[in-house]
Order: sequence, then structure tokens, then C-alpha cells
Amino acid sequence: IMQCHPFLQKWFTREQATDKTLHIMTAYRGPKDQKRALRTGSSRAVWGKSAHNYIPCLAIDLFFLVEGKSKQNVVKYQTMIKRLPSTIENGSTFTGLVDWSHFYVKNWQKLAPTYPHGTMVKELPLHTKFVMPHLE
Repeated sequence: IMQCHPFLQKWFTREQATDKTLHIMTAYRGPKDQKRALRTGSSRAVWGKSAHNYIPCLAIDLFFLVEGKSKQNVVKYQTMIKRLPSTIENGSTFTGLVDWSHFYVKNWQKLAPTYPHGTMVKELPLHTKFVMPHLE
């Protein structure tokens, strides 16, 4: 979550506090992961055209961990969507690829190139932490 935009950090932390089964499946995607997502049909975006391709990450995909297994739960997502702040949107409104588990910063396309800490990177080293002093 530390790689994510502050809007997503705050919202996800609050949501997870109400449902401990909620987890992040995907946040940042590098070129290889984005190409795989496109190839497998879990994304329609090429590298650099997804909110997952920026640091801080502008999108997260979620899941629920139930009895040790990853689950999707549309009813839970619908409840979460009702509580979304105005700064975050959900992929349930996408045409062609409805994605209930996808949550992203509203107007991310405008934000990505101008966000002061944002940069598109080719590969992200494991265990990288990003400090965002403006969160304090």
C-alpha cells in the first residue's frame, strides 16, 4: 500500500479496518506484468496506459481471503462502492471488461504526468518503499 497514491492508501486502510479479509492483489505493474495482463485479458491497456503503471500507483485490484483462498465478492464490492470518496472510482462501470475488484484515482490520466512524486519506471525493485512526506 505504501507504493500507492495517498487517496488509495487512506481509503484502503479504512476499508480493511472494517473487513480484515480484504487484500490487495495488484498495485504497481511493470512492463512484463502489464504485457501479461493484456495477453490474459485481465487488462485492455498497453504498458504506460494503465493506472497500475505509475509510482505512486494510481490503481489497485482487490480480493477477499476466505479460508485461505482468494475470493471475489460482488456484494461486498457494491457495499464498498457506496462508501467511495469522490476521489476514487471503481471498474464496475467499464464497458467490455467489468472489473469489480479494480479501484483507481479519479481522473488518473490527468494526474499521472503531473504528480510531483510520480514517475513511470521500467522495473520496480522488490521491497521498495516510497516516502510521501505530504501525507503527514
